[in-house]
Amino acid sequence: MPLRVIAATLGLLGLLALAACGGGTPSSARPSESATVAQQVDDLAFSRPSTWQWTALDTPVQAGDGDVVGYLVTPGIDAAALCGADDTDACALAADDIGAGSLAVELTSGSSLSADVWQDQPPGDAEAMTAAGMPALYRESTDGDDQLLSWTIARPETAGGWYRLDARLRGPGQEALRSELESLVASLSFEPAPVTPADDRVSLAQIAASALDELRHEPRGRRQFECFDEQAGTRPGVVDELPGMKRLAAPLAVSCSLRAEATQWNQYRVRLRYAWPSLAGRAAGEYVVTQWVAPDGTLGPSQAGGDKP
Repeated sequence: MPLRVIAATLGLLGLLALAACGGGTPSSARPSESATVAQQVDDLAFSRPSTWQWTALDTPVQAGDGDVVGYLVTPGIDAAALCGADDTDACALAADDIGAGSLAVELTSGSSLSADVWQDQPPGDAEAMTAAGMPALYRESTDGDDQLLSWTIARPETAGGWYRLDARLRGPGQEALRSELESLVASLSFEPAPVTPADDRVSLAQIAASALDELRHEPRGRRQFECFDEQAGTRPGVVDELPGMKRLAAPLAVSCSLRAEATQWNQYRVRLRYAWPSLAGRAAGEYVVTQWVAPDGTLGPSQAGGDKP
C-alpha cells in the first residue's frame, strides 16, 4: 500500500479514536458552571450566573417603602409566585420561599429624600460602601440557618432614588452562593454612568445662582426667596412667607444665606438658610430649604424644615 494512503488511514483512525474518547471538544469550550450573562433592569446593569433566572414582575408591586421590580433566583424556585399585587405582604422573602442549596434576590426601587442611603451619616445597623459608583448601605443578618444580605444603592438619575437587593441564601453550598452574589454586586453599574459634578468655586456659584433664579420663578417664589443674593455670603432681609409654611402673621427680619456643594451622590445640594435672632419674647431660630440639582443644572426635589417663627 502506498505510504501516502497508509498515513491518511492512520490519521483517520486517530481522529475516530479521539472522538470515541470524548476528546474532540477542548475543555475550554465546554459550558462553564461559573459562566455569567449580562442583565439590564431599567438603568441598572449587572452580570449574573447563567444558571440564575431573572424574572421581572409584569407591573411593579408597592410593598413596604418601595416597589418590588422582580426576582433573581437559582433553579427550582418559582419567581413568579413570590409576589403579587393581591398579597403584598408575601413579597418579602420568607423561609418558605426557598429550598435547600438555593438563593433568591428581591429587587426593589423607591424614591425619597428621607431614604437612609441619602443621609450624610449611615444608620447604626448598616455599613457604608460604594456600589455601581454610588453611595450604598450593606446589611447582614441571619434567620435560622439562612443568611440575609441586603444592599441599598443610591440612584444617580434623581436625588432620593434608590435600589435595594434583599437576598436569602440557604445551604448546602451557602458560601459558594454568597461568593457568586458578591461578584454580582461588584459588577453593578448604572447606564448611563453617573456624572461627577464639578466642585470648583465658579461652578458652585453658577449652580447656586441658577437654582435661585428658577426658584424665584415658581409660584410665590419671588416673595419667598427675595432676600437671597446670588453671591455667597449673608444678606439681611424681611420675609412674610417661608417655603412650605403658611403666610406669617407679621413680617420677619431675617438673615439669608445661600450655599451650593457637590455631594457624594453626584448631585449638587443648594441650601437656602433663613435665620432670625431672639426678639421680644420670640426665640431665635432658623429655617432651611435644601434644593437638589442635577449635574446639568436641572432642579430636582427639595425639602424644607426648621423652627417656626
